Amino acid sequence: MGRPPILALTATAPEAVRVDVARELGLEDPVLVARGFDRPNLHFAVVRVTDPDRRERQLAKLLTEFDDSVVVYCTTRREAQDTALALLELGESAGHYHGGMERALREEVQTAFLSGELKVLCATSAFGMGIDKPNIRAVIHRTMPDSVESYWQEAGRAGRDGLPSDCVLLYRAEDRSVHEHLHRRSRPSETTVAKVVHVLSRIDTATPESDVVAQVAELASVARSGAVSLLDELDRFGHIAHFAKGIRFRGDPAAAMEALAAHQATQVEVETSRLDMVAAYAETTTCRRRFLLNYLGDDYPGELCLRCDNCLRIAERRGTEDWDEDSQQERIDADRGGPFAPGQSVRHPEWGEGSVQRVEGEVLVVRFDSVGYRSMHAPTVIERGLLTPG
Repeated sequence: MGRPPILALTATAPEAVRVDVARELGLEDPVLVARGFDRPNLHFAVVRVTDPDRRERQLAKLLTEFDDSVVVYCTTRREAQDTALALLELGESAGHYHGGMERALREEVQTAFLSGELKVLCATSAFGMGIDKPNIRAVIHRTMPDSVESYWQEAGRAGRDGLPSDCVLLYRAEDRSVHEHLHRRSRPSETTVAKVVHVLSRIDTATPESDVVAQVAELASVARSGAVSLLDELDRFGHIAHFAKGIRFRGDPAAAMEALAAHQATQVEVETSRLDMVAAYAETTTCRRRFLLNYLGDDYPGELCLRCDNCLRIAERRGTEDWDEDSQQERIDADRGGPFAPGQSVRHPEWGEGSVQRVEGEVLVVRFDSVGYRSMHAPTVIERGLLTPG
């Protein structure tokens, strides 16, 4: 096709993701249009879950604050079903929605929610794509999501009509174990990887890719999707040779397994760091809006947004004291982390290339390609010269 114009679009793209998109598509000096992430009509809050056995009652009490439609996001299909059932027993008009439901039933529930017949929809992340209901007054996460990106996308489905709406996270630190379990299940075992590499290494002639996938899936006892995923990773590390008639394995099987193992270890680091960032958001005592915007590579110009639970608490504690413009700007300047700013590209001697995600007082959060997100002490970073411009 030569070099046709390329337009790359994404709903939620932190600086590191923007860089990845440009690199993967081979774009040189692309024009970047980022409209900003702030949704002024959304109010952010975190509610601590102290007793997991009473979570549904805590949720039901929270639902009484809203007269219009509410989405309750759940991590698993079973959780969505059980939550809806518990809310029904507590007198709420609730239904559940997930990708494993029969299409007719899923559409029936969706129609009931969109029409207002159903007030509360307990759903997995399957709900939301391509669905535009403007009057969702609240999005509540029953358990912590697996990343801040996921949280922002799902929470952002509230208040599409521009009216005030709430985004609430029910937080219990132990909930992250569900995501850790799901991540472990999604990764191929060492035995599976060994089987795949062994099958591939025995294919000694160029073979159509579809035939290779079929052989690997059958002989290594893996799903076709798993076979495709592992082939893609081996290709990335240079262990797949491409010919006019198809593909074949190349290189040393032991080296291939070592490369895949190292890649998995990196993935574990990144997944863990993303969960750490969700926990940091839930546990921060400063402005939640600023935390989210900084994470996404955006900035919030004021000190307090007054549209999150933390800012309202801080404002109530201060009263009207120290609210002149000069003192507010001094606080903002003091909270900038020295020479670092969100979106800045940096390099670490051990972790390599990264991008500054958030600056909060002396805390500097950087997303590194190799290890994911890392929280660093800004004065120490400056003193030891740990980060240099990328």
